[in-house]
Formats: sequence, structure tokens, C-alpha cells
Amino acid sequence: MSEMPLTIPTVSSSSNLLVKKTIELARGKQYLVRNGLRHAIPYFLDFQTGCRDRWVDKKVLDVYRAEFPYFSEQYLMKAFELGRFKINNENLNNLEEKWDKSKTIAHRVHFHEKPIFDRNIPILYDESDLLVVDKPASFPIHPCGRYRKNSLTYILEENGYGTLHVVHRLDHSTSGVLVLAKNKKVSGEIVEMIKTREKAIGKYYLAVVKGKWKGEYEVSGLVKDLNNSFVKCEKKVYCKNHKNGTWSADDELGTFEAITLFSGIVYNKEKDISLIMCKPITGRTHQIRIHLESIGNPIINDFFYNEQFIKELEVQKKTLEESWRVDFSNHQLESTSDISLENSESSTDTSIPTEENPHKRKETSEKNAPKSKKPKPGPFKRSHTNIRPEEETFLQPFETVCISCNAEYTSKNIEEDDTVPLSIHLHSWRYELSDKWTFETAIPEWISEEFTHTSLFDHLHSTRVYLSQQNAQESNNISDTNN
Repeated sequence: MSEMPLTIPTVSSSSNLLVKKTIELARGKQYLVRNGLRHAIPYFLDFQTGCRDRWVDKKVLDVYRAEFPYFSEQYLMKAFELGRFKINNENLNNLEEKWDKSKTIAHRVHFHEKPIFDRNIPILYDESDLLVVDKPASFPIHPCGRYRKNSLTYILEENGYGTLHVVHRLDHSTSGVLVLAKNKKVSGEIVEMIKTREKAIGKYYLAVVKGKWKGEYEVSGLVKDLNNSFVKCEKKVYCKNHKNGTWSADDELGTFEAITLFSGIVYNKEKDISLIMCKPITGRTHQIRIHLESIGNPIINDFFYNEQFIKELEVQKKTLEESWRVDFSNHQLESTSDISLENSESSTDTSIPTEENPHKRKETSEKNAPKSKKPKPGPFKRSHTNIRPEEETFLQPFETVCISCNAEYTSKNIEEDDTVPLSIHLHSWRYELSDKWTFETAIPEWISEEFTHTSLFDHLHSTRVYLSQQNAQESNNISDTNN
């Protein structure tokens, strides 16, 4: 199949080995760095939700109880009392109101983001249509879940890159090469190219796995023969838990084709761990991780697919919680410009639930309106963001009516595990869309710390060439069979 014509410039692979520049993470009034982690100061954020098909004609309160269990009943009632729910930009006056497709609900939440490592972002390539970075582990690519300001595209946009378009995925816990388009046209071309040439795209990952990988090894630990170390895994995959997003590999239960090529590189006998190279031919969620689990050599610190490591995490959980937790209750903003002394949430809210029905609100006069007890945080705005314009943020380190700040409002229906490690030993080392358009990163520290061989770099490239040849041979065999 011929390559699609691209309007993006091409670059020789040798020039991509150099980091062009580094983006430093913003610090100051919006962020707090503790124990090597960057925390975003909590802030108010409006989440807008349209009515899904299964919610039609259901009461608003019933929907929140069923679909958003992390909000306790006590919190929902108090947030309603404070006027934090709006429906079509008007105060929601009755939690028993039925939802339909014409109604959009906005819920103002005191938002606590998950932290990320306090690491800068190396830029591998930066031209008019394309940006390529070496994504640090722990950074989600774009705002999602409990990440907004601590997401990669948000940080890059803060540094003047404008709207960026994601053309392929990396898990937040995975580091390495990530290609971003600077406009929709180029984004569409690359996505189509990946879709139509998926099995010809060169994606090479490095992983440290449990145990001795298949094959024979020199006394130094380097693999003797790549042929004896080669493994091709073709087990189909399926999502086994939609709640936490975990997958599994099983030919009988699997619904999606998945192919990954593996080869050993070096074995550390003392620690009983192996450095391997992985070449995914298809691009399924967690594909490399679940194929390694099925083979019996899971990534050594995989918090989803390494049973032994998961057990060790249970023991370490308390220590992790203590090292990651930040108490914002006494945190002082750097300047008074961060807050506004006018229009606190309670002072502008002129309606309260009635005694007859706590799910309904009645209007009160200004004379009887609740008095403000504390200032409302002032607005913090920025342009060029993936967050919708209506999701205006307000810095406020501590808020009483908050499921994170106040245990009184924490839901007992769900326990979110904030101690899941932020990284695993899986790195997107090299990405090849064409012979001329190739990007490669430096070797991560966690590899050089465990495998100190002086010739490691040469072995990486010889292994890459070998896996590329194996992929080409497999493709030729399929072509001959079809003919």
C-alpha cells in the first residue's frame, strides 16, 4: 500500500535524537510541589452534563445517586442547598425534577486533581504543523477524569502551543515518544495514515519485566541469539472490567485482534528481571501489558497486571498515602488578587430548601438571605484550553463542602484508590511513520540504573532491526498466502 501524501515536513532520524528544547512546568500560586510531585491548588470547576438516553424521565437526584456514587447523599443535599447545581443556566430548584434531552445540568465542584511528577517536558521536534515530545510518566495526554491543569496538552498550551490534536495514545503511566498535530488537517492525515498502515508503522517500546525472558544469555547478561529470544503473541483481547478500565488476553473470550512482537535484550540475574523490546503491530488498550501478563513475564511494577506487585502495593499503601497527601487547609495563596471579596456562593444564593420538602427550594428576600462567611475565590482564566469556556476555574485551597477536603462529605459507596503508582517500566522509545519521519528518545534512567552495559545502545538498535525484519517477513507470508 502506498503512503498517503502528508503536508507535514519530514526529518532525518539522526536529528531527532537531540532534544530541541525543554518545557518547564509552571509553578507559583496555582501549584504546589511536594515530595517530587506537582499538585494543582484545588479550585472550583463547573462540570456540564447532558441527559443520556438511560436518564430520560429519571429524577436528577436519582441519577446522581446511581451514576456518581463518589458524591455522598449528605454532600449532594448540601451542594444543592448552596446552589451549586444549575439546569440550563438557571438554579436547579427541585432535585426531584425529571431530566430530559432538552436539559443540561452544571455542577460546581471543588476540584482536586491527582498529582504528577515534577518533571520538565523534552521537545523532540517542533515545526509549524507538528510537535513531538518525550512524554514523562504520570502525565495524562489531555484533560480527563481527575486531571485538568496536570495534563500534557494543558501544560503545553499554557506555554503558547495553542490547541493540540492527539493522533495516537500513551497511557498516563507510560513515558516516551508522543506525536501531536497543531491543526485538524494534519491530525486527520496522520490518523488516517496510522489506520490504513497500522501493521507497517514502527512502534518500539522498552519494558522491564519479571523473570528471565526466553532465550540464552551471555555471562554479561546480554542475549546470545535474537532468534531464540523472539516471541510473537497473537492472543485476542477484551475489556474485563469497564469500571477500572482493565483488559485481558484470551483467545476464547477475546473480541479484538491483537499482535505484539517481543525480543529479549539483557537479563539481570541478581534481580531476576529482563529488559525486552516490544513491537505492537495492532494498537489495543493495554495491549503490551496484558500480552506480557499472559506470557508470564509481567512488567515488574504494573499495578494492574502483575499480581505479585499488586500484593506488595497493599503493604506500601499507607506509606504512599502519607507521601502523596497534601493538606491544603492552611495553604495561603500568594496574592489577594487570587480571591474576590464579593459574591460568595452563599451570599448570592437567595433560595434554600423548604422544610416541607428538602428537595425543593423557595425564594427568599435579600433581607433573609444567608450572609457570606468567607470570600468567594476570584476567577482564574486562560485561553487555548481543552476545557470548555463555561468551565471557569476559581482557586480555593480549602472548602468545607467538598468530598476531598472534608471527610464528613466523603462517600462510603466508593473508595477511590489514590495510591496507584504514577508510572510503570514501559517506555515508547521509537516511533516510525515512514523511513524519513522517525523519532527516538534517550534511554530512561530506570533502564540505565538496572542494566549498565556499555554496548546497550547498539543492542537496542540491532534488536529493533531484527523485530522490523520479523514483522516484514510475517507480512510477506500473509501476502503470499492471500495470493
